[in-house]
Amino acid sequence: MILCLGIIAALYWPKRAIWPQFPQSAEPAPQVVVQVDRDFAWRTGDHIPVSVFIKQKPGVAVDLNSLAIEGDFEIAGNPQIFVREERDGTRLVRVLVTLQSFNVKEKLQLKANMSYLAGGQRGTKVVSLPGLELYTSRTWDGRTEIKDGPLPALNGFHWLITVLALLVGLGGSIWCLGYIRRLRAAGGETKAGPLSARALARRDFEAVWRRIRIGDQSEDNYKEIERIIRRLYRIEARTLPEIRFELTDNHPHLPQILVIMGQCGKVLYQGLLLSDKDKDDLESAFDEIVPSAKAQQAAGSGNK
Repeated sequence: MILCLGIIAALYWPKRAIWPQFPQSAEPAPQVVVQVDRDFAWRTGDHIPVSVFIKQKPGVAVDLNSLAIEGDFEIAGNPQIFVREERDGTRLVRVLVTLQSFNVKEKLQLKANMSYLAGGQRGTKVVSLPGLELYTSRTWDGRTEIKDGPLPALNGFHWLITVLALLVGLGGSIWCLGYIRRLRAAGGETKAGPLSARALARRDFEAVWRRIRIGDQSEDNYKEIERIIRRLYRIEARTLPEIRFELTDNHPHLPQILVIMGQCGKVLYQGLLLSDKDKDDLESAFDEIVPSAKAQQAAGSGNK
């Protein structure tokens, strides 16, 4: 809520009214001050924003619809009127009017007046606005005084984009910190990535071996063990004699592979049932190829 209010205030901050100092006068006539951002470097047809500040004393009423423009200008669009009431009955009026001129001159003059009614006096009276002279765009208009502006830099909405980018970055940083804290609170558990070929082989072997140990001696289990080894070493289409030739005698796991394939062959091609010793040999051979998680942890503790 505070952030939204701050953004809205920043957007409308340049449009805030800075009331001028009105000259002191004992006359009942309203006091008028005319302001313009700059009085030089205007071009033909430019929209020139002019602020007319009016101070009405108690009992005085200015007819804001009676604004009459003379000279080189005409009103473009509808004026905007803002009124502020003071405790003593004084009214401060700000009229934002846009002027436009199509006269080709070095100096453009504005003359304007408004009518008002004063309490206790008959008839409508007229108050003239202070004269305003604006100069058209030239390298030098002949005046010796230096005009400094105000000429604010027009940056558009760059500052708003920068603020939003900073807020998004801050919000992202806070979210990341919160996410990291939640991970630490949960023990640092994250989603596991894709399994490696060896980890996949270990997982599939343990699933099959669990069925064999509880008494399932079907050929499908041993077919799956053969499939795991063939997929791991990419020897799917090789017969047992060809495996030695494919992997060569220098392969570090050739003895274990031959033991596993030989034990599975007894079941698949000879119709035999493996003894407990045969099963132990098969399991030990596979453990030497891809150690179990417990074996890896025990080996790591022993190295320490």
